[in-house]
Amino acid sequence: MPLALVSRRLVTALLVLTPLAAQQATTYPADLQRARAIWFQNASNNVASEVGVSFAARPFDDATRRSFENATAGTRWPLAERFWPEFACFTEVEFGSVRVPADSYAMLLVKTDDGFGLGLLDGDKARATLSPPGTAPSLPLLATIPLQAGPGNGSPLQLAFVADGDAGRFALVLQFGPNRWSATGRAKGTPKTPPIVMADARASWRLDGPAADSQTPFAVLDHGLPRWTKELHETWHGLRAGTTWRLGKDWATTLDTNRTLLLGGKELEPGLWHLSLAKTPDGWNLNATSAVADYRAKIDPNSGRGASVLSVPMHSASVKPACEELRVQCNADGAGFDLAIQFGLEELTVPFAFGKQ
Repeated sequence: MPLALVSRRLVTALLVLTPLAAQQATTYPADLQRARAIWFQNASNNVASEVGVSFAARPFDDATRRSFENATAGTRWPLAERFWPEFACFTEVEFGSVRVPADSYAMLLVKTDDGFGLGLLDGDKARATLSPPGTAPSLPLLATIPLQAGPGNGSPLQLAFVADGDAGRFALVLQFGPNRWSATGRAKGTPKTPPIVMADARASWRLDGPAADSQTPFAVLDHGLPRWTKELHETWHGLRAGTTWRLGKDWATTLDTNRTLLLGGKELEPGLWHLSLAKTPDGWNLNATSAVADYRAKIDPNSGRGASVLSVPMHSASVKPACEELRVQCNADGAGFDLAIQFGLEELTVPFAFGKQ
């Protein structure tokens, strides 16, 4: 047998037998942005209701313009390319006659018979396709939020919430090139006050595993950007064992994966997860809770009330100078990666990899 053929067969055999974590993987920015509307309880300041979206600032380029010109009813457009954009609500939301139960959905733009709408997909089924994030043409829409059209400002894709004076009401506004669309919604279970609306400053990255048979394993993480201050330094070092820190600010630090991950040697199934840090007598544990369960229970991950599906100890090391802004990175480490959290004078790490195929 020719030596070249033997070599090719040997390489093929090694790829079949080698865990995904040991094969070539790549990490790069995900460019994820978030916006949200939130209502707090008057007395306790707990969350009464919340609606949030994620997206990427995609340019309205020539290819996009042509696709709009040739669109027919049912045509879909992704609102990001490196992750599944999310529509999440803590209570049921109504857009006219369209009702959206509390949950997390994959979101896209869709051409309708009457104009345009925001289409919502089952997020778990979208991940289960193991395809690059996009439009999932084979999956049915669970709901389509109708959009009212108007002239845009020429900007890249942007989504924002606008407060309404009526209790529970808000407008979701989408700008994309020459287009502006809006939808007026009403969230159930809100106090008689307008929502607080905001755009969340985020950092994000995506880790890709090797693609095989059009299947692309990926993990996307995004987090808020708190600054290290004297007050936070005192809070950080004053936390007692059993307390939880939200690992960020504003929207929860979120990990989205379509493949089983290994965190500290423990398996985390495909899904959407909220990450937080739990103080222990020996240091810190990384906790993961179900994002959907948190939404339905209206739980802020900072409260520590969410049911952890995974809790792993992290290795701690001192760093100087102080890291002035939270960093949650994915760093190459031999055959796999480390999930590294840097903030203030401390770095916390835990092994992080894709599970076997």
